Amino acid sequence: MEWTYLQNPNGLKRFLDHIQRTGVPTAKVDGTYLKGAGFKDNNDIRIITVLKFLGLLDGEGKATELWQQYRNKEQAPALLGTILQKKYGRLFEMYPDAQNKDTEALRNYFTSKTKLGEKAVALTVSTFKALCEKARFDSRSSGAHAPTPEALTSAPHLQPAFQQQRVVLPAASSPTVQINIELQIPATSEADIYDKFFAAMRKHLFQAPNE
Repeated sequence: MEWTYLQNPNGLKRFLDHIQRTGVPTAKVDGTYLKGAGFKDNNDIRIITVLKFLGLLDGEGKATELWQQYRNKEQAPALLGTILQKKYGRLFEMYPDAQNKDTEALRNYFTSKTKLGEKAVALTVSTFKALCEKARFDSRSSGAHAPTPEALTSAPHLQPAFQQQRVVLPAASSPTVQINIELQIPATSEADIYDKFFAAMRKHLFQAPNE
């Protein structure tokens, strides 16, 4: 697994703020775009590589749906947190609180996972830490935050909460049985999440077993 890095991660943090202040570019983001946006340092050109790594730009350098979503200032930190957990998946598997690890722990990790030299490893660490400064991680789930609508329907670890519960009673008795089931999802302003949530409830709790 290879990660990307910058000579000056502060430029990347400024560009993430820039995304939220300006319109979505219709043409590809390249050196000309960066200079026009005020990112004129020679090292700023690598911002494009990082944005492609994060999925905010596609392979051709054009803004993706994630770029559009990141424009929401309220949701952007949690979105970036989710992206980082995916892109640095093995790091977060080893350290669920990787965003809080010190420089030495991160340096040792990246050194053991890449063939990069000492300077490149240091830049990889500083780039990761800079991104984490702009991200939000929900400590209640060891770094995860409110799942996306797609996660509610595709993530295997979320599905057991919706499994149908059955109560078997003796044939001779016919008491009234009341079952209270409490399901919780993180608070979110994304309406699609709740639509997926209730659809899953209907599927697993209210349909007949043979449906």
